[in-house]
Amino acid sequence: MVRGNVVRGCEDDAAVHISGNNALVRGNTVAQTGDDLIEVLGDRARIIKNKGRSAEYDCIDVSGDLVRVQGNRMSGCHGSGAYVDGNHPKVINNRFGGNSDHGIMAHCSIACGKTVIKGNAIRDQYDDARGMYVLITGTGRALVRDNLVVGSPGSGMELAVYRGRIIGNVVRDVGYEREDAFIIYGDGNLVRGNRALGNGGVGILVEGGSNRLEGNVARGNHRTGIYINPYAGNKLIANVATKNKTNGIYNAGSDTVLRRNRALGNRRDCANDGTIAAKAKNRCADKSNFTQTGVFPRARAKKRR
Repeated sequence: MVRGNVVRGCEDDAAVHISGNNALVRGNTVAQTGDDLIEVLGDRARIIKNKGRSAEYDCIDVSGDLVRVQGNRMSGCHGSGAYVDGNHPKVINNRFGGNSDHGIMAHCSIACGKTVIKGNAIRDQYDDARGMYVLITGTGRALVRDNLVVGSPGSGMELAVYRGRIIGNVVRDVGYEREDAFIIYGDGNLVRGNRALGNGGVGILVEGGSNRLEGNVARGNHRTGIYINPYAGNKLIANVATKNKTNGIYNAGSDTVLRRNRALGNRRDCANDGTIAAKAKNRCADKSNFTQTGVFPRARAKKRR
C-alpha cells in the first residue's frame, strides 16, 4: 500500500513504482518525474484517486490482470494519461489532460469480458495525440461507455473492439489535422447513443462488419457524418447526421441495412451510393443524391375544407 504521500522531482524514476500483486496506490500527489508518475507491474492493482502532473513518460502505467484505475486526476505527461495492459482492465471516472500521447491506452489480449472503460474525461491533448485507443483482441464483451474526449489534435476514440458495447460517448472538437472522431475497427459491436460534434474529420468511421449503429448523432463535422467502409453486415438504425461539411451518411458496405436514419443539411447530404431508400423511412434533404432506380413517393396533399 502506498497511500497519502507527496512525491516530487524524481529525476530518473517514477514517483511510485511497485512490482507485485494486490498493490493499492491511493490518494497520493505526484509530480515532475523523469519516468512515469505511477508504475505498477502486477495483478489486481488498484490505482485510486491520485493527483499528478508532469512526467517524461506516462502518468499511469499498469501491467497486470484485473487492474482498476479509478478517480485519478493527471496532466502534462509526455506519454499517455493511463497505459493499461492486461486481462479484464477497468478504467473508470478519471480525468486526463494535456498529455502528448493517448489520453487512455487500454489493451486486453486474452480474457476481456470484464473490461470497462467508463466515465473518463480527456481534454486538450498535445502534439498529434489521440484521445483514446482501446485494443481488445481477446474474448468477451468489453464496455466503452459515457466517456468524453474534447480537444485532441489526433483522433478522438479509436476502438478495436469485437462484440463489445460502445455506448453514450461524446467526442467534440478533435482532429485538427482532419482526424476522425470515432473509428470502429472491430466486428459485431453495439454502437449506441454516441455523439460526434464539430470534429475535423469523419464523425463515425466504421472499419468492421456486423456492427449495429443505433441512435448516434454526427453533427457539424468537417468531413462525412457517418462513413461505412466496404464491410458486410452492418446495420444503421435511427442515426442522425446533420450539418456536416461533406456527406451526411456514406455507405460503401455490400449489404448494409439502413432504417429510419436522417441526413439533413449536409454539404452533400446522403451521398449514399443508392442504398438509402425511401421505403426504409430514411430521410435526406437532397434526394438528387439517390442513384437507386424507382420513384420516391410524394407526400399526400392535405385536404382543404
